[in-house]
Amino acid sequence: MFDSAWDHEVSMVGLNNGTHIYFHVRWADATNSLSEDDGAAILFEEARPDGTDDVWLWSTLYGFSSSFAVSSAAVWKDDYWNVAFGVA
Repeated sequence: MFDSAWDHEVSMVGLNNGTHIYFHVRWADATNSLSEDDGAAILFEEARPDGTDDVWLWSTLYGFSSSFAVSSAAVWKDDYWNVAFGVA
């Protein structure tokens, strides 16, 4: 667990089966306010073949915006956001 820049306690779990990688990101949000942008981002420094950074991003206002072949799904349940990222 770690604290975000907005003082949310965030948990993140990764899973790699040798071919694919997945992440589950979870944080408390008692409001689930649609007027506020909630989201998650994972930064991979210098991960692209050309040496540039890669960012996987999910947002309540903008939906999913990320690099090629990355999928995401999100659900707000019991006052927590749960976001799953993966490359298949």
